[in-house]
Amino acid sequence: MTDSAAQKLAQYEADKRARAFVTFPSPDPSWARGFGAALTTTFFGVTALEAEAARVPLETATGTMTSFTANALVQLPIAALVPYFGVGFGVYRQSISDLGETSTSVDFVSCSSAQQRLDGCQ
Repeated sequence: MTDSAAQKLAQYEADKRARAFVTFPSPDPSWARGFGAALTTTFFGVTALEAEAARVPLETATGTMTSFTANALVQLPIAALVPYFGVGFGVYRQSISDLGETSTSVDFVSCSSAQQRLDGCQ
């Protein structure tokens, strides 16, 4: 493989990111602060696959909401702003005391994020 071909191939390597987050449920005060994590792999700078898990307990510690979601996304990087759109599938479990329900969801994702670009920094 020539150096030029190797450089082009390196541009298309998957970009992997892991994020942790904290949730602040609103407007119902019975839910406590929750937490979660997401893993994202971006391909060709435009498409991405994301897996996310989150857990939010009740203030009384007698119940929880736990969710697992997988999304397929299309990103449109515009300078430091990155809008993205996609679809996903999720499974969630809500329990209060000894009662619980497990169900599924289909998600439509539309959001944007800011990214710090380090191009040209040595």
